Amino acid sequence: MNETEFALKNRLFQLINEKENRLGHKITYADISAATGIGMSVLSRWVNNKVERFDASTVIRLCQYFECDLSDLLYIDHNTD
Repeated sequence: MNETEFALKNRLFQLINEKENRLGHKITYADISAATGIGMSVLSRWVNNKVERFDASTVIRLCQYFECDLSDLLYIDHNTD
């Protein structure tokens, strides 16, 4: 039996760009960190899809900040190689 490979990925980079377009100005990691309490190094790992464990508190705070649903933030990538 062939096991399907997949990875849980996030769309944080896209959500940042969408919010910047709505607001009409750049959003920095420092801005997001100040509003959410999430550390800038954690945000960097998220933007670069280097997160190995998804902390529920972080996920909830990001969804609240970006006013999005979980499915807007996280998705399953079935095309991992």
